[in-house]
Amino acid sequence: YAPPTLAGTTQGAVYFRGLSNKGPSADRLVQAHTGVAGTVEIHRMALDAGVMRMRAVDAIDLPVGMAVPTRHDQGDGYHLMLRDVKTPLKEGDRFTLRLRFEQAGWQDVVVWVQNPRKRAAHAH
Repeated sequence: YAPPTLAGTTQGAVYFRGLSNKGPSADRLVQAHTGVAGTVEIHRMALDAGVMRMRAVDAIDLPVGMAVPTRHDQGDGYHLMLRDVKTPLKEGDRFTLRLRFEQAGWQDVVVWVQNPRKRAAHAH
């Protein structure tokens, strides 16, 4: 999904429940493209000396049988940054995102624009 963007902003983000590799060999997400933005960058969020930092990375490694976190509510993890968003993303909209993997090639996914769901409280 992608959260709605505010009018006048030119950046957005795309999150997944997770990226998992069900293929026979390791793979990497190396590129993404969508018609709703000028460019798409792969970003990693990581806690650095008590401060959450976001940095562009070249790829996301996808080991066989492993899931890689890409949720908005996880401290360490990945997301896709939409740069030069052409029109505001409004709740209920959908758009196609093309993902390029080293082994699996191009894969299309449909991204829904929606507000993030609240995570359930931890029960003791």
